[in-house]
Amino acid sequence: MIRICLAGLSGSGKTTLGEMLAKELNIDHIQKSYKDVTANEKELLSMQKSVARSYEKDFDKQVIDMAKGKNCVISTWLCAWFIKDATLRVWLNASHKERARRLMKLKQKGRTFIEDYLREKDQGNLKRWQKVYGVDLKDHSIFDIELNTENFTPQEMVSIISVIALERDKKKFA
Repeated sequence: MIRICLAGLSGSGKTTLGEMLAKELNIDHIQKSYKDVTANEKELLSMQKSVARSYEKDFDKQVIDMAKGKNCVISTWLCAWFIKDATLRVWLNASHKERARRLMKLKQKGRTFIEDYLREKDQGNLKRWQKVYGVDLKDHSIFDIELNTENFTPQEMVSIISVIALERDKKKFA
């Protein structure tokens, strides 16, 4: 069973790469985010600050349940820690400047607004997940590979990840 976990900060390329990988491998793409249940960036930041731990844990458990027994690509911040039988765990890196550029294009907002939003979101998530789960997002030792999404095209990353995941999956059945 192929289960690829893509993690990284906002704007690192999780969704883009997850969609492309799922299509390439003809498997499901699982993505769940607070941005799915909020209307805008301000509301999302507010929710992150005030959400109850029980809601947060239920929300993350839904991701685990959605992935159970499936060949899939999971693209969420914390999937690598939650999907215990992952075939491959990939951390996606991109500079703050590049992530801001990508989100400005996506959200049609100005640079200052997006840079401030990213800084607040990143800092809040780093603190929150350390507190709720004991997860240090700066410690990437759980990941099999890290890719700088500024140095590769999305298609190159799909190729890299696909080859490794398929080879690992093949070894399970050898």
